[in-house]
Amino acid sequence: MWLLVFAAASVPALLVGACSGDDTSVPTQDAGTDASKDSTTDSPSTGGDPVRGKYIVDTLASCGDCHTPRNADGSPDMTRYLAGNDCFIGVNRGDAGPGGPQDPPGCLAARNLSNHETGLKNRSDQEIRDMFQNGKRPTGDALYPVMPYWVYHNMTDADAKAVVAYLRTVPGVDHRSTSQAPWNSPPQGTAPPIDLSKVHTPKQEGNADYDSQMRGKYIAAVTAACIECHTPDKAGVNPPTADRERWFAGNREFNRADLHLPPNFPETIHSANLTSDPTGLAGRSVDDIVKAIKQGVQPDGGLVCPPMPAGHLAPYSKITDEDARDIAKYLLSLPPIANARPDCQPTPP
Repeated sequence: MWLLVFAAASVPALLVGACSGDDTSVPTQDAGTDASKDSTTDSPSTGGDPVRGKYIVDTLASCGDCHTPRNADGSPDMTRYLAGNDCFIGVNRGDAGPGGPQDPPGCLAARNLSNHETGLKNRSDQEIRDMFQNGKRPTGDALYPVMPYWVYHNMTDADAKAVVAYLRTVPGVDHRSTSQAPWNSPPQGTAPPIDLSKVHTPKQEGNADYDSQMRGKYIAAVTAACIECHTPDKAGVNPPTADRERWFAGNREFNRADLHLPPNFPETIHSANLTSDPTGLAGRSVDDIVKAIKQGVQPDGGLVCPPMPAGHLAPYSKITDEDARDIAKYLLSLPPIANARPDCQPTPP
């Protein structure tokens, strides 16, 4: 997810591919977070609920932020929704690479997730799940861990089936995107799955908010992948790896050029600390956090910086009120971790 100042998706990345087109045969109402509920809309091919899948793909995981091509002005090309992004991260945009301006790194592409031969059409349900949950391509190569498969690995079986069922409904777009060096496939096991038992679990005894907080943990640490964007990278590790001793402590860096932002934004944006420390959410209320998630507005009236997908018409504006409150209650239960970050303060364009 990318709370408060954003962060993700992630540049998560989000899903190996997943998100929607304009298929009016797919119900548009939100499905909420009850992954265990019985469904009457199961896809006959996957046994998954495409309504629930749509909510995960389009809203919680915000897959389109990474997997939709961009127009020249940086806006998403909605005529090719989820058709893949040739240069999702860093390159051939004049970025200075490891050796300076004359040595630009290649592009990391986000793959086509639409129901086309160049996308997911000819992939089996298990192949799709292996990609977004295990980081394993059908060829056996590993996905680069910018794609947070190591987060989605913990998705419930019902939710994973729902994602596949929904992706099967995405209209096909003919587009093949391929990464360039140095974004080569890393060794398998580069990013092992998160051990959720080592991610903060709220106390249960005497805690009236326990059930809500546990639902919030599942969203923040799995389906919305907030944990990916709001956890700092471990120093000196390449490829970048989350510091698993400081979940949700924020201060992960995102490059303005990679986010396709205008120059009035800082060159580097740092994700917010979501723990209960004074450098994080100390003093915030549930309502404050819900407003930041859904509207992109801070308690002082300032706006949340991209790439947090909050605000009018943004994916998080469609998060259900219940889910947003569950997330907020969980975040407020996190133990404090001191990790100050520079504020994102864009200048007037």
